Amino acid sequence: MLSEPWTYTHVSGVYTFFTGESNVNINYPDYVIAYSAAHECAHQRGVAFENEANFIALLVCLESDDDFIRYAGLCDVYSTIANSAYKTNKDRYYTAAARLNKKISGEYSAFSEFFKKYEKNIYAETASKINDGYLKSQGQQSGVVSYSLITKMTVNYIYKTYLAE
Repeated sequence: MLSEPWTYTHVSGVYTFFTGESNVNINYPDYVIAYSAAHECAHQRGVAFENEANFIALLVCLESDDDFIRYAGLCDVYSTIANSAYKTNKDRYYTAAARLNKKISGEYSAFSEFFKKYEKNIYAETASKINDGYLKSQGQQSGVVSYSLITKMTVNYIYKTYLAE
């Protein structure tokens, strides 16, 4: 019922501490839903900061016995690193994106196409400002930027877990 309005506000999930309930926007692709559910459950378990909830969600997904849940985690790893790369070095981003598996790049393209109608609107801007103020009032100095602070943790985890000898 709330998924369509939430999509306009770019909300993929909400944890309500008054009720202890996590809700997830089911309008997004399945791989986003799985990761969002893990993120909201991290809040439910007491992880307050957004970057930390993102990282816990990543670990839950990557360590899952379920192939699809692991896929959701890997999609988030790629999105996290790709978004950061796009902001810092567009040439490197496009080189890496060209190497991405065609099925996976097709999935990202389909999501981008789906999201175009929701991308820029007054509801998203307003929701972001409200969330930014809320997060700052709760001690998260970076506000909504805190969602993207997972990049360094993700890169360190991937390096230490899969690449370091």
